[in-house]
Amino acid sequence: MNTEVTDPKEWPAVVINYTNWKGMTHTRIITPIRFFFGSTEYHPTPQYLLLARDEEIEEDRVFAVQHIHEWGVTSND
Repeated sequence: MNTEVTDPKEWPAVVINYTNWKGMTHTRIITPIRFFFGSTEYHPTPQYLLLARDEEIEEDRVFAVQHIHEWGVTSND
């Protein structure tokens, strides 16, 4: 049985290991909102990007997909 959750508000948060545009690598807890292809001030080369809610700072941020090194669903414990 395939169960698809289509509302991003119901998606589980994920833990990512990410290197930002400054070259600093951190673990982040995010909730994905949408993937898109484009560029931003911090990611000027057109590429796949992920708009996500950074749960620690409670802000929406754009992450370069190529700089996500690990990805895992958080525990609901």
